[in-house]
Formats: sequence, structure tokens, C-alpha cells
Amino acid sequence: MKNFKLNKEIVLWLIISALVIVTSTIMRTRFQSIAIEESVNFNEVGINRTMPFTVQGEVVLLLAVESEIEEGFFGIRIISPSGEIVYEKHGANFNDYAEISVYDGIWSWHLEIYGLEGSGSPARNGRYSIIGNLE
Repeated sequence: MKNFKLNKEIVLWLIISALVIVTSTIMRTRFQSIAIEESVNFNEVGINRTMPFTVQGEVVLLLAVESEIEEGFFGIRIISPSGEIVYEKHGANFNDYAEISVYDGIWSWHLEIYGLEGSGSPARNGRYSIIGNLE
């Protein structure tokens, strides 16, 4: 009887361990596929920043960029690990979709948003969305 109870505990422990491993693998895969995700509504904003994302293997970055700015300028670049600009889009109002071949390394995306008076002034009344999935 004691061996049966011990075996039951071992089987239960193995099942729980397997569930934890499967769940963590699924979550890791899900979050690795999202390289870029940002959606913002604003009254006034000025942005000039670069954010990294990691690519493992040779995959495709499916990029969706949307911008609606009443007063100002929006610009985005995707930059390879070697510093090459592989995607660039500028304007105030647009929807753009791109499939970009990417490879192992630390890539980055650069975002610039500023007003009509130039890079020191804020853009006004707008929104933007940037989604980049690795497939």
C-alpha cells in the first residue's frame, strides 16, 4: 500500500512538471514572436528613441504601422544588427504593412515624432500603432 501511495505521488509530480514545461514553452514561443508592440493616443508628444529586439534564426518580421497625426511628423526605421536601415517610413497619416527578412542578432527600431516647428516641438493630437511579429 505504501508503494502505491508513493507511486501515485510520483505520477502526480510528473504530470504537474510536464504541464509546467508545456505551459512555459508555449508562453516563451508566444512572447518571442512579438518583436514590437506599441499603440499610443496623445494630445502632445515628442519622441526620439531607439528600442532593441532580438531575432533568433532567419525569419520574417511582419510589420504593421499606422499613424494619424493632426499636427506633426511621424517616422520609424528598422535597423539591422550591422546598422543598415532595412525599413523606413515617414509622414503624418498612413497605414503601412511590410514583410522584412531578418536574421540572428539584436535589431532595433527607431521612432521619431515631433511637431511642425521641427524636432524640438511636440506633435499634437494623434495616435500611432506599431506591431511587429516574427514568423
